[in-house]
Amino acid sequence: TVTPPSVSGNISSPQIICSGTIPNDLVLSGNTGNILKWQRANDSGFTTGVIDIANTTNTLLGSAIGALNQTTYFRAFIQNGSCTIAITSGIQILIKTTTWNGAWDNGVPDSSTTVIFDADYDSVGDLNACSVRINSGDVIFHSGHSLIIQNSLDTSGGTLTFDNNASLVQVNNSSNIGNISYIRNTTPMVTFDYTYWSSPVSTQEIHTFSPSTLTDKYFEWNTSIYNWSVIPAAPPYIMVPGRGYIIRAPQGWSSTPTIWSGQFYGIPNNGDVSATIAVAGANDLNLIGNPYPCSLNADSFLNNVSNASIISGSIYFWTHNTPITSNNYNSNDYATYNLLGGVGTHATNSGINNYNPNGHIAAGEAFFVEGIAGGNVTFKNNMREIGNNNQFFKNINNNTTYQGNEKHRLWLEISDGNGMFKQMLLGYAQNATNGKDYGYDSKWLDSGNPINIYTELNTDKLTIKTNGLPFNNQDVHIIGYTAPIAGNFEINLPSFDGLFLNQNIYLEDKLLGVLHDLKLSPYSFASDAGDFDNRFVLRFTDTTLSNNNFEFDESNLIVYKNNNQLVINSGMTIMSDVKIFDVTGRLIFEKNNLNKSDFKLDLETSNQVLIIQIKSIDGKTISKKIMN
Repeated sequence: TVTPPSVSGNISSPQIICSGTIPNDLVLSGNTGNILKWQRANDSGFTTGVIDIANTTNTLLGSAIGALNQTTYFRAFIQNGSCTIAITSGIQILIKTTTWNGAWDNGVPDSSTTVIFDADYDSVGDLNACSVRINSGDVIFHSGHSLIIQNSLDTSGGTLTFDNNASLVQVNNSSNIGNISYIRNTTPMVTFDYTYWSSPVSTQEIHTFSPSTLTDKYFEWNTSIYNWSVIPAAPPYIMVPGRGYIIRAPQGWSSTPTIWSGQFYGIPNNGDVSATIAVAGANDLNLIGNPYPCSLNADSFLNNVSNASIISGSIYFWTHNTPITSNNYNSNDYATYNLLGGVGTHATNSGINNYNPNGHIAAGEAFFVEGIAGGNVTFKNNMREIGNNNQFFKNINNNTTYQGNEKHRLWLEISDGNGMFKQMLLGYAQNATNGKDYGYDSKWLDSGNPINIYTELNTDKLTIKTNGLPFNNQDVHIIGYTAPIAGNFEINLPSFDGLFLNQNIYLEDKLLGVLHDLKLSPYSFASDAGDFDNRFVLRFTDTTLSNNNFEFDESNLIVYKNNNQLVINSGMTIMSDVKIFDVTGRLIFEKNNLNKSDFKLDLETSNQVLIIQIKSIDGKTISKKIMN
C-alpha cells in the first residue's frame, strides 16, 4: 500500500516569492512507492489552469517550474505496486500582491510584493516592489523619490513618469514592457549653450528630445577625427544606451541662464549595457553616459574588472561653469573624478556647479573617459544607486565621509582673482602606489585651459595624484603651474580630510626661498607667463630653508603690466636702482635708492618694447625686455 505523509511533511515548505521569479526546488519526502507525475494549478482545488508535469523524481526543480507570475499550487501522484494512486496535499507558492486603487488593498508593498496600479498615484517617498504592473492610471514619482523594483516593470495599461531627480532602480536583469517618461532639468543655459546627454530609455529619437533645437545642433564625439560630428535629422536617430551626446538649447531659448526641462520617453534601460570605446592613436577620449533612469555609482563602474582593461580610470565631467565663447567651451570646464575623489573648475561662490564630483553620476548625464584599448565598457545593475540623483554633476562638498578604501586627501587651487581658476587633488590611498595606478592618477585634460596647477609623474601632468600608504611626513611633492599672462596669483588649500586634518601642510616657493603654511592663509605670488614645472614644493615639515646659495639672475626677476601699471618684483633681492629704456636705448625712467623688492610704476605709453634694468643693493645689474 501507499503510505502518503501528512500535509506538513508532504512537500517542502510553502514559499512566498516575487512575481517573475523562479521558485526554489520542491522536494517530496516521507513517501513510499513511485512518483508518477507532478501537477500544478491556479487554485487549491486543482480545478483551473491544471497542468501535468512529467517528472518522476522526488525533486521538482525550480528551473523546471519557471518564473511564476501568479500564485500557483503543486502536488504529486504516487503509487506503490498495484495499490491505489495516492495524491499528496497541494502546496502553495504564493505571489504576494497589493493593488493601489486610491489605497493599498493588501498593505504597503515591500521588495517581495507584486505591485499593481489600478488608479492614479503620486509618490510620497520611496516605494519598494518585487515587480510592478500598471493596469490603469497615471503614476508619478516626484523629485527625490525612488521606485526600487527587484524584477520587471509593465506600464502597458497606464503611464509612469519620473520627475527631475526621481529614480527608477531595478535589481535583476528583467525585461520591461511599456514606456516611461523621465524628466531631466538642465543647468541654467542660454540659447547657444549645450548640454551633455545620455538616454535612460532605449527608444529615444534624439531630435524629438529637444524639437525646437536647430536640426544641425545635435552632436556626437567622433574619436577618429577627434571632434564633434553632426547627427543629421534624417533618417531618425535613436540614442544608443551608454553613449553620450551634446544638444544645443532650443532656438531662441533665453538670453539669461534658464533651466530647460527635457523629457525622455521610451522603454527604461535595464540590465547590462555596453558602450564602445575606440582608440585611434593618440585620440583616446570617448563620450559615454549613464544609461539608467537613476544615479550611477562611479566607483563601481571604475572598479569593474573588464572596464579596467579598456579605460584609464578617470572620468571627465563638463561643468557648464563658463559661458560659451565663439561657439567653444574651454577645457577648464571639465571636472575630473577617479577613485581618490574629484576636482572641480569653480572658484568660491561662482559658476553653476560649485561643488566637486563625488562619484554619483546623475541620470541622463554624459561624460568623457580616456580609452587605453579598443573594446566595450559595461554598465551593470549593481552600479545603480537609490537617490544621489539631485543634479547634473553637482554634488556635495569635498569633506564627504567616504566608505571603503582608506583615503587621505588635500585639494590645492590656483586663481588670479579675476575668474581664472583651477584645482588639483593629491592624496594617499589604501590600494595605490607611488607609480601610475589605474583609477587613482588622472591626467590634466589639456585643450585650452587658461590656468592650471598640477604635479608630474613621468611625462604626465596630473590633476589627481595618489600615493601609497603609509604616509611619511618627510614626503615632498613638486607642484607645477601654468600662468597664461604675467600677474599676481594665489595658491589656496580649500579642503583636506583624513590624516591631513592634524597634519601641517606647507608650500615652499623655491624661487623666493619662502616656506608658507597653507592652513593659515593662501599663498600670493607674482609670476611671468608660461609653464613652471618645479617652482613649488608641497611639504609637511617646517624645515628651515637655506638661502646661502641664492643668486639673483633674470629668472628671479618678474616684470609684468597690470592695467596701466608696470609691476617689478625681485623676490628676495632688494633693488637699489631701476632704469627703463626704450628699444633705441633712450632712458625714459630712472629711480635710485629704491631699497625694496617690489615696485610699481604708472605708464602712459603703450605698444612698445621696453628694457627694464635692475641694480641690486649688492651691485649686481640684470635686464629684462617686455612689451608695454
